Amino acid sequence: MKMFHPNLMATILTLLMAGGAQAASSNTLIQNMIDPRAQKTWADITDFTITKTPKKVDVTITAGGIIPIDGSLGAIGYGIITGFTDDGQPENVLALTSHLCVADSFEQKAAEERCDNTVGLLAALFEGIINEEHNDATWHAHFLDLKPITESSDCANVSENIGLEVDLERTLATKNNVSPDNDVRVNNNRTEPTISVSNLNLSDFHNTDFKKGVFVSFGIRGFASGETVTHLCLTTPPLPPSK
Repeated sequence: MKMFHPNLMATILTLLMAGGAQAASSNTLIQNMIDPRAQKTWADITDFTITKTPKKVDVTITAGGIIPIDGSLGAIGYGIITGFTDDGQPENVLALTSHLCVADSFEQKAAEERCDNTVGLLAALFEGIINEEHNDATWHAHFLDLKPITESSDCANVSENIGLEVDLERTLATKNNVSPDNDVRVNNNRTEPTISVSNLNLSDFHNTDFKKGVFVSFGIRGFASGETVTHLCLTTPPLPPSK
């Protein structure tokens, strides 16, 4: 796997310029490359740590503002990209996500408020599972494979897209990619909010020999057929209203 290919740099810089996302890398090649805003938000990544042992990985991200936990901004997430194709495209990412009324993790509980429509992947993948029992905005982890958006994809019509969508076929080939059994912890009770996940299996990363990672924040726009998700498009991250 090649790391920090120029094409990838262009993709991430496009993301930064277009939507004000904050991206950072563990070798500081990509850091603080956005126009400063008076009010930093959850989408600004101000610090991060990756702790890697022979079998486990721990990740902590520090954000510039309160990390939403109620689904008020829609589907959002943080990504740690650890693998790239030979042409520089991001290929595999550890995603920490939150989305109300979308069921794709056993870490999610039933939403207290009624969802007019719940979509997701759990019921289609696991026999006897009811999507409505796993559709709240709890933050959770996924291992996702990515692919460039093509003209025929529904994502091509999403104006905020950043040129990438989840490769559902490859991602779903390993069910543990969908719902790894790891709690994602959000701590907003401090000056610098953090989100973290521990004891991830190194073997779940496709690129197990990674030594660096690119950190990004993003939004998610999904398309579904009935209750089944058909496309998951990565977008510039939605921001809270300015105070």
